[in-house]
Amino acid sequence: MKISIFRLLQTIVTMAFLIGSAYGQESVRNFSIGARNASMANANISESSDASVMYENPAALAYLDNGSILLNHSQANNSSGMRENVTVPVVLRSPVAIALGLDAYHFGYLRNPAPSDERFFEYGYDLAFAGDITPTLSIGGSASLRHGSSGDGSQAWGSYFALGADYAPTPDISYSLVWGGLGRDVVFFPDAIGTGMTAASTPSSTFIEIGATMTYPSSTSLRPPFFIMSLANEKILGTTGLYYMGGIEIRPFEFLELRIGYASGPGVSAARYGLGIVEGVFGFQYAVYPEMGTTVLMQQFSISMAM
Repeated sequence: MKISIFRLLQTIVTMAFLIGSAYGQESVRNFSIGARNASMANANISESSDASVMYENPAALAYLDNGSILLNHSQANNSSGMRENVTVPVVLRSPVAIALGLDAYHFGYLRNPAPSDERFFEYGYDLAFAGDITPTLSIGGSASLRHGSSGDGSQAWGSYFALGADYAPTPDISYSLVWGGLGRDVVFFPDAIGTGMTAASTPSSTFIEIGATMTYPSSTSLRPPFFIMSLANEKILGTTGLYYMGGIEIRPFEFLELRIGYASGPGVSAARYGLGIVEGVFGFQYAVYPEMGTTVLMQQFSISMAM
């Protein structure tokens, strides 16, 4: 019990440091990948629950034991904008862990079709890898190639990168550092006459993020964890202030997971909610949360199947 209390106090002190300067720049990652990540406000950058961690912290892939295929769908409830993603770990627990992802973001093609010149489509091709430096420290990186096209015939290419480190002194506590948004994004904006959408490549928003995750009870108790807490702080370079996130997951039953998250920054302060159902090799995750700075609701669904 003394060890568990010590670890709990250690994590609380660390997390208090992470969120000490709470208010800052708003994050723009509304279409996060993975409903579990989204419902915990993208705070669990230190945890390796599924392959979608490649988008949060590629270094955490080194500790991923669950080799499952993940299918993800995101949608705002006021438009026909959607995002689909498939993520697959191809190498696990070797000198280098590797995961691949493919995603598509599109607007105006399905529900409430938009005029052809207001539609756009973006493909993403993603690769992440991680390796152990020591038994408790891993580093990793990710690369994403993007291609976007809009209804007016314009096209744009972009590529961005991320680097991460994950330090897990015990199986119950882990700390992470991520430097991401390096490179260029594909964006869509109204054309010069305001009648359609144009695709362009612009510098990405570079950010630095630190986070920590604690699970309880300790793995030394030989009991499955029923409480997980994650917190993180994000600094978008070139802006003033910080953005912070926090999330809690409770597992009242072996098959059921309940989550709540909270994200805050200038112009945004909102809770997120989610649940997960796991049965055998299949898992279903759901998240609902407001789009940053608005009252528009985002919904996200993830389905996983263990390989």
